[in-house]
Amino acid sequence: PLDAMPQTLPTSHPSPDQQSPRAVIYVAELPTAVSGTLQEVRARGGWLESDESKIRLTVGAPVRLQLLAPQMRSVPSKVERIETGPKGVRYRLSWDPVQAPEL
Repeated sequence: PLDAMPQTLPTSHPSPDQQSPRAVIYVAELPTAVSGTLQEVRARGGWLESDESKIRLTVGAPVRLQLLAPQMRSVPSKVERIETGPKGVRYRLSWDPVQAPEL
């Protein structure tokens, strides 16, 4: 059997997920990690959006943000705010501006 012809054709524009770098948050002193995509990155902080809603971090927790390709580096960070929604959890992270991710 053949798949039916799609109603809309894909565009050549990348989706927002493809433009956002993947990252993992590692909790200091605990065997816990949360993966997601970095959003709204600024000199002093940004958001990590994750669909891993079963893992909960706490506000004020020191974490290590591990940036995946292309940077592959680690940034000491702190959880400043947590927002939950139907698509998962958003973690507002802060970091030293000298170590800010370059996107």
